[in-house]
Amino acid sequence: MLRYMHRAIANYLFYRRGEFSSEEEIKRYQFAKLKQLVQYSWEHIPFYRSYWSESGFSPDNFKGLEDVRRIPYLTKDIVREHSEQMLSTFARPNRLKVYKTGGTSGMPLHFYLDQRIVIPREAAALYNLFRSFNYKPYAPCVFLEGAILEEARINKGIFWKRNLLRNGLVMSSFHLNVDTVVAYVNRIKKFHPRYIFGYPSSTTILCRLMKQKGLAPIGSLKYVVCSSENVYQWQRDLVEEVLGVKIFSQYGLSEKCVIAGNCDHSSNLHFSPYYGYVELINSEGKVCTEEGEEGEIVATGFDHEDFAFIRYKTSDRAELTNQECDCGRKHFSVKRIIGREQDFVVNLNGDLNPFTCSDEIFWTLPNKIIAYQYVQNEKGKLELKIEVKETLRGEEIRIIQKRFQERFIGFTVKLVEVDQIPRTKSGKFKYLQQNLKLTHN
Repeated sequence: MLRYMHRAIANYLFYRRGEFSSEEEIKRYQFAKLKQLVQYSWEHIPFYRSYWSESGFSPDNFKGLEDVRRIPYLTKDIVREHSEQMLSTFARPNRLKVYKTGGTSGMPLHFYLDQRIVIPREAAALYNLFRSFNYKPYAPCVFLEGAILEEARINKGIFWKRNLLRNGLVMSSFHLNVDTVVAYVNRIKKFHPRYIFGYPSSTTILCRLMKQKGLAPIGSLKYVVCSSENVYQWQRDLVEEVLGVKIFSQYGLSEKCVIAGNCDHSSNLHFSPYYGYVELINSEGKVCTEEGEEGEIVATGFDHEDFAFIRYKTSDRAELTNQECDCGRKHFSVKRIIGREQDFVVNLNGDLNPFTCSDEIFWTLPNKIIAYQYVQNEKGKLELKIEVKETLRGEEIRIIQKRFQERFIGFTVKLVEVDQIPRTKSGKFKYLQQNLKLTHN
């Protein structure tokens, strides 16, 4: 980040200048960026020229912002199958980093991004969002996300480590339970954080356990910042009751196409119009226009010419709002994200454990697995169904079991290879079939 600080500052100043632009100014900017990206992709990305030609689209058809809907969708399955062809002919491999994220089956997508571009852009956009709650850079913060800590540290009963670059305390979400919560809270209080950055599920577990143990709030804390999952009202209420602070929720993608967050006037998520272009498409393939209408988020990221995501179907769903926010921003906004529903699994003590990051178990395995599904029928036990192209070898099974134990502490797993995992009506996979009754009190 320090290497790219000058770019981050330049991006931030640009985002801040345009934060309260009019709708017309935003549309003009977005059309110019889309026009440039479409033309570049046609000329320098072999996949797009071929894919668009098959559907009868070319840059000549792109004459206004509404013409974006003439471009065929990009899906996760397409990215999985054509990732090498999606690289620009001008891309310099030594500047690109391989990124991974879950696909429609939970199996990973591989794609490439230039960190010189994505790191300062994302940092600038996030800081611009965080100004809504008076965020102070380099203030001490706790991270309750999907970090896997060193085994030697865990064996000593140390479930955290320092991140000096971000002045953070990185804590394992996977070892947080009724037996360890006092140690967690004591370490957090000793660190005097102003913010907790965490998955809503992990933060909820912390608050539930603190309430159960009757632990006092963290006096230095100013805000909880949640991402990667939907935030429910009961979670906002619980965090405010136990920690005495509010949740600021943000939304983004590993593909770095869009970024959004709520402001201090409402819990609606405002999408940055300078980071990417967002559409909300209903089940009939039309743009959502009615208040409260639900649709899938379709995203186009700006400034990613080496590996462009254009009209990318994210599989995330959202609820539209047309109401103008009192903050004065004219950004595209949604009331809530629907497609990042949280799942929990239950350990032997009846505690809820976060299910987020369950797909990372498979990220470095050979391309043998088509899909997976966890099933829970008993506390502390999970069945992992795997749909495979070919039978897994003993070593591959051992890798899955080892990574499972790193993320689901104290659980046992039974691996079952199946011919097919049932799809939902929309053709997707349900990653967890939770057959136990959960309570969030």
